Amino acid sequence: MSRKPPTTTTQMVALWSAAVEKKVAGSIAPLLQRLVRREGASLSSLQADTLSHVVARALQIAAAKGGGVSAAIDYLGVEAGEDQTEPVTPSRR
Repeated sequence: MSRKPPTTTTQMVALWSAAVEKKVAGSIAPLLQRLVRREGASLSSLQADTLSHVVARALQIAAAKGGGVSAAIDYLGVEAGEDQTEPVTPSRR
């Protein structure tokens, strides 16, 4: 099955973003599994894949013009189902 080529810039950007997210998520998934394993827990491949796409999207938001780390943290909070009325601050060990 062949895919129709994009006919507009918007379509091209959407396809490019999806391809980048897929590539980045594929690199992040095994790292998430190792990080969790290091803490004595585990993630299934499906869980790692799901979370890796969320993290990849957050990285895209952080890198985007008009995005930034705060916007990425807000996105992660929304994905986690947190109430965003309180500012989210990164925790330190």
